[in-house]
Amino acid sequence: MAKQLLLDALQGKRTETTPWMVYAGTHMGYLIGETVDNYFQDADLLVKGVTQCADRYKADGVPLCADLQIEAMALGCGYKWGKTDTPQIISHPCENMQPKEAGLKIPTSADGRFQVIVEAGKKMKPILDDMDVALIGFIAGPCTLAEHLIGGTKFYKSFYKDRDRMEEIFQFVSEVILASTRIYLNEIGCDIIAWVDPTATQLSEKDFRAFVSPALQSSIAEVHAAGKTSSFWL
Repeated sequence: MAKQLLLDALQGKRTETTPWMVYAGTHMGYLIGETVDNYFQDADLLVKGVTQCADRYKADGVPLCADLQIEAMALGCGYKWGKTDTPQIISHPCENMQPKEAGLKIPTSADGRFQVIVEAGKKMKPILDDMDVALIGFIAGPCTLAEHLIGGTKFYKSFYKDRDRMEEIFQFVSEVILASTRIYLNEIGCDIIAWVDPTATQLSEKDFRAFVSPALQSSIAEVHAAGKTSSFWL
């Protein structure tokens, strides 16, 4: 296990061997015999699952919690837990309103499951440091979070029918992602910040440059100012 190897690779440096990161979330709960709903809502179970996973697979880096619903749940999106998969978002506060109209506030570490994530992160960070394993903070990317807030059908239609609405949504999403980035950096001390945005694969290059890239600039600057490493995953 070699944290620096992974950091070097993500920073574009040549490495003698190829580092690897365990991209696992629900599997970590499986390793310790816990259902997803229990695992993702208990700080001590998260610590146990992450550290056991890192040790078992001899990883150079592991995600704290590979769940892209954390920000959405903190913002008041309705959700449904399952036993074998990440929580499902089932209601969308911005489906018919803008964030300000819906009364949405930028979340803090006291909101939603962030409390559990911060508690778990603080406990597992020194353990992973001793193991020489990088701790990675997963954050929902701009498109993924916007889709959670708006709902899938209206999310895609709005790119064609209401660009002004989408600009306001993405500005709000950018502020949420920045707040989340600061939580993972300042309150937990994650080595790597990863913005994960599978929904962005459905956008054209033009829309990606118009909406996704600008929404991440403040968070990228925050990571660089902290002297940490970041990555963007689809």
